[in-house]
Amino acid sequence: MKTSKTSNKFILLAHPRSGSTLLTTYLRSHGQILAHGEVFNESDCDLSPVTRPDMSKQELIKERDQDPVKFLSKYVFTNDLEWKEIVGFKIHYQHANNGEKEVWNHLAKDNSIKIIHLTRDNSLETYASLMLAMKTNKWAKINDKPSPRLTLSLDQQECNYFFNRMEKYRVFYNDLFKNHPILDITYDQLYRNKSNTLEQVQQFLEVSMEKLDSDLRKQNKTPLPELIENYDELRRAFEKTRWQHFFSY
Repeated sequence: MKTSKTSNKFILLAHPRSGSTLLTTYLRSHGQILAHGEVFNESDCDLSPVTRPDMSKQELIKERDQDPVKFLSKYVFTNDLEWKEIVGFKIHYQHANNGEKEVWNHLAKDNSIKIIHLTRDNSLETYASLMLAMKTNKWAKINDKPSPRLTLSLDQQECNYFFNRMEKYRVFYNDLFKNHPILDITYDQLYRNKSNTLEQVQQFLEVSMEKLDSDLRKQNKTPLPELIENYDELRRAFEKTRWQHFFSY
């Protein structure tokens, strides 16, 4: 019987609207990296097409939810492809948080897993992008066709809650994986200095250096003061608070 070889492992840890889908597509374009998507999304299980078993999405989700740790070993961190040197998947802060959080405990105990921690410097940009995606139900863009110019009105209390929650997430997960090899990169680095950032990622994962490609495009290019209808009101409300730098436009 053919057995799967032992591969190096990684996870891409992030919050929605931080560039994690873009980075996943870059990783999938590398010949030596087997990159799964959001395998613990509540309504989806995005295993890589090159290794996905012949099962329906519903069957995969059912098996995953019955024993998520076993699912990791059976379908995610397994590798029958000799040319793939490392295997991993994307996980958001909010994923796999039911019950005793056995998935997170399992990942934390395995110190060999490399952690790519992708964050976004400006939590207001993250929140506005999240609200815009929820409003339009469009979570990715694969062409250069201009997006319609939309606007949002954001609630001050909800912004404050989101800013605090983002900070708590980062502190919690940095502590959870403090004994792991970890690479901290930001959305801003990925977009503004793509080549150097992708080189850092490949060096961290210890794979050969390749030119990585993605079909995804930046969805919203509207500056926050134009996107957020009540931007000035929010800026005044957060003036002289720890979050005022989010409004430095």
